Amino acid sequence: MDSRDRAALQDLLRCMDVSALAEGARLRWTQGSALALLLARWVSAEGRIRPLWVDAPSESEAQSLAADLAALMPGAGVAHFPGLAPYAGGESSPPGSILRDRMATLAGLVEGRVQVLVTGPLAAREKLPHPTWFQKRRLELRKGAELPREILLEALVDLGYRRAEMASQPGDFSARGLVIDLWPDHLDLPLRLETFGDELERLSYFDPETQHRTGEDLEAVLLYPRFEGERGQGDDADDALRAILDAKADLTPEPQDDLGYRRARLLSHGHFPGEELFYPMLPHPKGQLAHFVPPCLRIKLDEAWEAALADAELTRIAEAIVTLRRGGVVCADPEDRFAEKDPSRATLHLTEWQSEASIAFTAQKAQEFQGRLRELADEARRRVNEGWRVRLLGSTGGMRDRLRELMLEQDLPEAEGTGPGCAALHLNLSAGVAIPEAKLLILTEREAFGRRAVPSAPSKSKSAAFLSDLRD
Repeated sequence: MDSRDRAALQDLLRCMDVSALAEGARLRWTQGSALALLLARWVSAEGRIRPLWVDAPSESEAQSLAADLAALMPGAGVAHFPGLAPYAGGESSPPGSILRDRMATLAGLVEGRVQVLVTGPLAAREKLPHPTWFQKRRLELRKGAELPREILLEALVDLGYRRAEMASQPGDFSARGLVIDLWPDHLDLPLRLETFGDELERLSYFDPETQHRTGEDLEAVLLYPRFEGERGQGDDADDALRAILDAKADLTPEPQDDLGYRRARLLSHGHFPGEELFYPMLPHPKGQLAHFVPPCLRIKLDEAWEAALADAELTRIAEAIVTLRRGGVVCADPEDRFAEKDPSRATLHLTEWQSEASIAFTAQKAQEFQGRLRELADEARRRVNEGWRVRLLGSTGGMRDRLRELMLEQDLPEAEGTGPGCAALHLNLSAGVAIPEAKLLILTEREAFGRRAVPSAPSKSKSAAFLSDLRD
């Protein structure tokens, strides 16, 4: 984002009136991009980012809201903590990307890097290891420290890292002579550790595609457990998980086949599918997200709305577990994962669209023009003549430039600051929206052209391709 875009973004946020957002207020849930604009202005109005934790009525809406907030506050630590409620009524492990995002968010909260947190309706009630457990189990790697190589490798295994030929994905580590590569879940790039004897001589990021170091050397980095609980390794892990399985097997009519399968997988692979659903029962200090989050602006769903969503989801999970147990599957119960309530204190509440709210804030879906650019220009002129601000958003710099060309081609009046008029900027919001209270119309490239820029698929690195060919 260049300086012109940054200035346009600040002007966009200043269009939002947040004077009514006070403690005890009730704000109606609305389109995610509109809500993101209001909240981004609220938390940044004092010239700094104030910590914020906001709930959404579904995991998909939480993910979209987090992406919009991250786009509106570049440089701020925005994270979506994905809940496990969608997987709690099953027998398989959640996707690896979900587990990695959870651990990365918890690590970011412990280190104070996450300033804005977005969660789904049940995530705040999930039982997690207490943050003191994460801090106790973490491993600090510091340049110049004495750390024998074999002890370091054992520590990585104990934290849950997998030994591989190359550290090509989060959770992997590899060791070649005096060089150890590893990819922590909470980092965007893998790390390269270079040792000399027992001394950690160099610590740096590297590009997994080219295998070349990137950026400056690091002085230190913190590693955290990759499991949400005191899982342990080897026989200790087997004993703890077997004890949990045996305790839950009494609730399943014919558990012998499932128990046998899970025990065999523990013996042969060191884990079994779905074991993450039993982690809250492991012997570690318990906590919830509220114990990780510092004092913040807290936006919770209205109590009645939250209770209805939670009841519906917990009922679905309970019914799914009954079905699985009839089929001989050993399952954890909903109360094993979810606490009765979220102990955090709300600053304000979000209500359903038909419920009463104390803040007048509405949002309307933006009209889709599907490439009818003359019609778009006519609508933009009409809005500007009525005192509206029209903003055209491109998800890439090239698309922003195309929208600026459109303004010139159609002779659209250009805005100055927050005044009426049109402006184009590089900003990747999920959808366009019209906000009558702010006299603001936002159109993304999707509404304008009927499409969105699609990033190119990542290519496999030459070194990874070579090893794949070698294995074949």
